[in-house]
Amino acid sequence: MHLVEKETIRKLQEGSLRAFEQVYDTLSHGVYSVSFNLTQDRFLAEEVVQEVFVKLWGS
Repeated sequence: MHLVEKETIRKLQEGSLRAFEQVYDTLSHGVYSVSFNLTQDRFLAEEVVQEVFVKLWGS
């Protein structure tokens, strides 16, 4: 089972803000958890999440 549906990814690629929000809501906690586990720094982990999703939106 996929965390994000293919249709949502397609809409994200087309620039849908709603699709981006769905992807963010689905994946941001996991990205934060991995980042925090690697860095042991809340601020840095939050920065990583921000950077990941800024790059995702810009791609």
